[in-house]
Amino acid sequence: MDVSRDNLSEAVTKLRRALQSPKAQFVAIDEEFTGISFNNGSFQEMNPLSDSASSRYARMRNVAKSFGLMQLGIAVFEKNGESYRSSVFNCYVFAAETPGGRDVNLSTGAVSFLRKNAMDFGTWLRDGIPYVDGATEARLIKEASSEPERKTFQLQDATYKAFADGELAKVEVLSNQTEVKQMDLQPHATPVVRKYLHQEIERRFPLVATEKGPVKHQIRCVLLTEAEKARRDQLRKQQRLDDCRENKIGARALFVELRDACRDRKLPLVGHNCLYDLLFLLEHFEAPIPEDWSSFKSLVRQNFPVIVDTKAFAPRCAFPERRTALDQLYEAVQASTGAEIRFARGFGKYGPEESSEDESDEDGQVDDAARTAAFRAALDAPRRDPRTTQRFHEAGWDAHTTGVVYVRLLEKGTSCENRLHLMRSVYEIDLGSDESIEPVHPTPKGTCYHVRVDDENTDVRALLTSLGASEVHNVQRCNDDSREWCVDVSGELTGDQCVPWACFETERDALLHQKAPSAGSWPKKTAKKLRAWLAKRLGGSAAPATRKRRGSAAESPAKRQK
Repeated sequence: MDVSRDNLSEAVTKLRRALQSPKAQFVAIDEEFTGISFNNGSFQEMNPLSDSASSRYARMRNVAKSFGLMQLGIAVFEKNGESYRSSVFNCYVFAAETPGGRDVNLSTGAVSFLRKNAMDFGTWLRDGIPYVDGATEARLIKEASSEPERKTFQLQDATYKAFADGELAKVEVLSNQTEVKQMDLQPHATPVVRKYLHQEIERRFPLVATEKGPVKHQIRCVLLTEAEKARRDQLRKQQRLDDCRENKIGARALFVELRDACRDRKLPLVGHNCLYDLLFLLEHFEAPIPEDWSSFKSLVRQNFPVIVDTKAFAPRCAFPERRTALDQLYEAVQASTGAEIRFARGFGKYGPEESSEDESDEDGQVDDAARTAAFRAALDAPRRDPRTTQRFHEAGWDAHTTGVVYVRLLEKGTSCENRLHLMRSVYEIDLGSDESIEPVHPTPKGTCYHVRVDDENTDVRALLTSLGASEVHNVQRCNDDSREWCVDVSGELTGDQCVPWACFETERDALLHQKAPSAGSWPKKTAKKLRAWLAKRLGGSAAPATRKRRGSAAESPAKRQK
């Protein structure tokens, strides 16, 4: 279902019901952003091969802070016997207009890409659900819970003032007696006079309520009891809170339902190549994401303890690494047989819905005749245009297809939890670890080395054999100029241009964070040469941070005199 301002309340209720269902197995997400690069930078420029995970995070963090969301797709998958049903929410979201809030920045490249993929910009601009983070929500709720401060003013015109004073004298009489419950004031065509009367009646007479009178431009005054006033105040407070939740907090309610179900019930949150999805989700709906990479991983675990990235999962199920784009994976798994997956009732935007909430007869047996009839009815239904109902790069459809891919991958192998794919990188992110250095991907079969070559046309496999490799398992570039390589080999490599991968990681991490590297099993001479080479490439100092000897920084006055 498409979700906008008009049906947000209904969507929150349906999402809560689906997430709290005992049949819920996992929830898949996808998002569309207003930009993922600065100055329309190329994919290679934004994701250089030489990045460590922490340096890539720093760049992606700036993107998530600068741009916003356009769509949030959520697909809840429930298991009913041997089949699944999917409840899909395609939510249009737009940054809330609040004091100190976010600007909406658009990347022309992102807009062009989404336009080609039929993004409905009109719905986004006109009906996009506002969203805020947790701190802003708390502030808005606090403001809505108290009476708003109103600026008072005085009438300057003597005629208007005399008229208003006469009417206020009547209201004072009403407030000092108990027999008459209401009174209609004399109409006045000037808006500022009527506004002044509303202001002064509310300020001077707490038990007198004002409303429109039966005659045009007339004010009716109603005398309340203390209990009636309390009920009125509570109703007005609730109206302010409802208005705040609908028109300011908005889509944060969807995030809270999603987060609470994943955190409290340990429902897996499934995405495809979903590091950016997590960055934007937490930055815009929860809290500003931290500068430190390890702290970000900790924040992810606190909100979503179990995460599955189908981009990282697929290669473990024998899918080629180069064929793991979402549309390619979805097309591939469509050919495989497995559990039936249909859309839940009321969620038929992308395909036929299940025929009923429960397809079992009174004895608990599946009614094959009813299922067959429902299937034939779906076949006879008007054909949907796949260009408009099944669109990749629409968040709802991508969330659903991600869930379908996950179901099919589960049928082939064991789930791969808390491992994220990192684009154009030799690394795979381990969310379960607080270490800033991430594991190499794919998992090494032998020993990993960092290899430097002078000529980018070097036959690296032949070089490795000459350096002592008995078998070469994997070779991948770790720099865009093809002069640095991450290799997985059997046997021990010799030569100054080869260092154990752990040595390379340790020395680079030390240079990037300006700290002394920890000692390893590799020779100190090898580490020193690598450190000098890295310092030249990274533009830092090869000398590790050391503590100055006492007296070396400043000579004593006696020595200076000599």
